[in-house]
Amino acid sequence: MINFKMEDYVFMGRWAQPVLPGVVWCRWNETESVKRAGYGQVFENQILLDGNFFYKTSDHKKIERLLDEVITSNMCQSYCALLDEIGREVEQNHLRVPEMETDLNGYLSALFNTYAEVTGFWNFTLLLGDVMNDYFLKHTFADSSEDMISKLSPYARRTWLEDQPREIQKMARALRQAQPGITANQVTNAQISEIPELSARIDQHVMRFSWFGTHHWLGDAYNRAKCINDIANVIGKKPTIEKRVSKDGDTVSTPLWELLAAVSYWRTHCAEITSKVVFASRPRLTQCATRLSLTYEQLLDLTPLEIRERISFDRFDANLPPNYEERRTAYGCYINGKGRECVITGVDLQKLVTVFIKVADADVRELSGVVASAGKTISGSVVVLISSKDFVKFKRGAILVAPETTPDFVPYMKLASAIVTDRGGITSHAAIVSRELGIPCVVGTKIATQVFKDCDRVEVDATNGVVRKIGSK
Repeated sequence: MINFKMEDYVFMGRWAQPVLPGVVWCRWNETESVKRAGYGQVFENQILLDGNFFYKTSDHKKIERLLDEVITSNMCQSYCALLDEIGREVEQNHLRVPEMETDLNGYLSALFNTYAEVTGFWNFTLLLGDVMNDYFLKHTFADSSEDMISKLSPYARRTWLEDQPREIQKMARALRQAQPGITANQVTNAQISEIPELSARIDQHVMRFSWFGTHHWLGDAYNRAKCINDIANVIGKKPTIEKRVSKDGDTVSTPLWELLAAVSYWRTHCAEITSKVVFASRPRLTQCATRLSLTYEQLLDLTPLEIRERISFDRFDANLPPNYEERRTAYGCYINGKGRECVITGVDLQKLVTVFIKVADADVRELSGVVASAGKTISGSVVVLISSKDFVKFKRGAILVAPETTPDFVPYMKLASAIVTDRGGITSHAAIVSRELGIPCVVGTKIATQVFKDCDRVEVDATNGVVRKIGSK
């Protein structure tokens, strides 16, 4: 095993996921999308340890230099156009896959290759977004994170995950108009079916967002019952008025803010794209799993290469890797000197976890972060969500604590009284969605998922960006 040194790496974040997508993330730097976005610079592979991703310190410095060159050379507009061009290209290529009529091997090849290009670009915009956030504050383009949010808002682009709750709001308004005085507990499928136009709109909405609530190749489909429940939740709240933001009075270069808006958009939209395409590909992936005598979920603990080696044009091999069962508990991945994926488990994994992951001080009771969505101070009970397996324990009104949120978290973010994350800035997924939902949110606390445990009582100060433990379970 390679002798890794912690000082050579920067912690990127924790996204618990099966082996299949995790291995692809490690190879982010090998994609054409990253080579184009990085102006041909050579980046290094990432290391993945039990959901924790680490990238090379040298890559962080390369992106810092790239951003500095773009800004000082007045290239913001042209670079923004380049990122949009790359984003649209990887999006279109990935979205074409579910419509392909080809054999299973050809389908898997197209799915894995286009998925890699989207995730490569996704990784790049994640890193660039973090660097831009620091750059803006360092060079006083914004006085604070709150000021940055205010200045960025006029240029922000709406994502699919922002469209979804807005459509729910519109359907709730239509229901109120059709049934004045209706209450949340009166919103049922039978009631909706008596309004044909609204019923049809719900079916269209479900078709468009069938992937909503899925991510990292896991999660259950969005359906009519969930949609009606979303509408009922809106009916149970006070009607909101949509805020409009004007670009007037902006004193900073418009191209610079448009670039930040583009980076913010693509880092979230790439997650949406992959969720949609992978969900639409489940029938073909299930077919693949059946040929290997596996369930769909079991298939996900193989790497793309292992899957394609076992289902090829000329042979069928159902033998599983020696550490396959251990992978399902915890795994790590790195790319060795020969360019081969090394999926590690057990003792080998724990050796690297000990080197890279430090345990937080047990006495810590207060954390500071970035206010991503301002609001009143909220007190409540914590539910820590690391992966989709944890969603079942989340209850309405709880304070959602996570490493960082992804599209599959959104149905539970809607139920939260406040949101706290380990990583992220004002352009992160949690920041964008929480502002759309109007839920107080503090991001970038670094160790919230280590400090706070399920049922802890905490106070979230979404004005000053402070989260305090006020009681234990």
